[in-house]
Amino acid sequence: MDKNDDQSPAGRAVSWKRSIASGLAKPIPNPQVDPTIRYVLLIPEDEPSEASPMQGFSQGMVETAHVLRLLVELPADVLEPALPRSAQVGRRVNGTAAWSWTPLAVRVLGELSVSAESPFMVILTQDPQVAKKADRWIASQRYHPLHVSASEASGRILMSKLTPSHLLDHFRAVLAQVARDEPTLERRLVTEALSKWSPREIQNFAKPVPGHNVSLPAVMALQGAGFHFADAGPFVGADPEDYVALIRMLATYVLDERSRHRSMAAFRTTPPQPDLYVTAPSLYSHFYEEGLGPSGTPDERAARDLLRILARQAGYQLHANAQIWSRIMKSPLARGIMEVRSAEIAIQVAAAGLAAAGTMAATVRVPPAVNRAQGSVRQFANHVRSEKSKPTGKLIKTFARVQERLASAVGPELTSVIERATAIKLVTDVPLEWLPIGNLPLALRKDVARITATPGNLQIGLLARSGLLHLSVEAFGEVLVIAAIDRKDPIAEVLTRSLDAWAAMYVGRISVDVTPAFSSSWS
Repeated sequence: MDKNDDQSPAGRAVSWKRSIASGLAKPIPNPQVDPTIRYVLLIPEDEPSEASPMQGFSQGMVETAHVLRLLVELPADVLEPALPRSAQVGRRVNGTAAWSWTPLAVRVLGELSVSAESPFMVILTQDPQVAKKADRWIASQRYHPLHVSASEASGRILMSKLTPSHLLDHFRAVLAQVARDEPTLERRLVTEALSKWSPREIQNFAKPVPGHNVSLPAVMALQGAGFHFADAGPFVGADPEDYVALIRMLATYVLDERSRHRSMAAFRTTPPQPDLYVTAPSLYSHFYEEGLGPSGTPDERAARDLLRILARQAGYQLHANAQIWSRIMKSPLARGIMEVRSAEIAIQVAAAGLAAAGTMAATVRVPPAVNRAQGSVRQFANHVRSEKSKPTGKLIKTFARVQERLASAVGPELTSVIERATAIKLVTDVPLEWLPIGNLPLALRKDVARITATPGNLQIGLLARSGLLHLSVEAFGEVLVIAAIDRKDPIAEVLTRSLDAWAAMYVGRISVDVTPAFSSSWS
């Protein structure tokens, strides 16, 4: 049988990908040079078993937080520095000038290439051995990426000394090479832009902002729009409400600044982009559900104490009595766990900040207490999945308890910020789309999408996605639904029954194929 007719799950997936590819917007008659700058964060190769234990970040990934913070000071494409600040911010709000950044393991670098159509690339490295491999790969390319590294060597720009001028000089040289190789390739737009680069217009923020993970994403969003911040030093709130007040103040400022630009008709050419990110760093679920195992030595007991504190954390600070903290600080194992957790938090805060900055979105970091609503969520899920008859009233009450836990954890001040937003991206493990906003869940009140906080590498990969994919109407003629749920689960038929109910609307016009992810469980 021809592979085009393969009806296996894998074959149907290949067919579906082929269908989508054929439905992509038609190629531009006169190909042109893409102005996008592709930032590639090259990281060492890690074994999956070496991922951080509490949230699942690779070791190389957690060391890139400061690199992500650096990117907001650089242009997202070669057009940006040639435009006035109002246009730069307008494009950002519109979602057409987000940073294109990709974390990439060095082992797959050979699969990457630089073409004449997309010649503007920056490789960022920190590990000296990775930097050497990057040098060899760059030398093999016709159009050399700019190599920015923490380790100094010939042909590299030292990361601590990088300025937009380095990018300008390099990109002009690359474009000249493209012009020699591909004289018919349309490049007038990027050529003109590179001839008009000017320093970013800077606006000083009204007052110093203290440095803290709860404030960093908003600071990054505003830095990407040309704001400069005076450092007020580290932030240690005397009262839990101090953290909430700081988050609310910065989120409100970003939303206000955003609203001053999104009304410009020239930038309303694409679908609405997120104007708010809601984040809740989490631990793997077993830290909340299964306990922490035996602890024999004093070192192990101290580590267990720390993990218990992390799992029970409700606010923006860790709380324990002096005796427990003394044990933790004397324990090398516990201190190591604390350092790992700090690095996990730092990378996801920076990644969410860069993603939010890409659309100049506000960020609300909700208290860790939301993660303690997992028990209520599980109880509700068990009620729904139970094969016993379930009174509707009991389900409603159980769901209401989940909503109450979420609302109590988030609090009215942060809920009011969430209520103001239009399009919201959740970065949480708990279903915050159930958070009550007025008399409706958030998912019904707003345009909401969610990615999970665990595993960490997946979270970063999803946050790194930017840009818009343009499809023709024909691309939606075939829909592939991959069903990962166990066929024996009582709620397994919910999707298929929904598709059947709507069949009259799409049969004959749209082909819907439901394919099991694990065919053995659907046999």
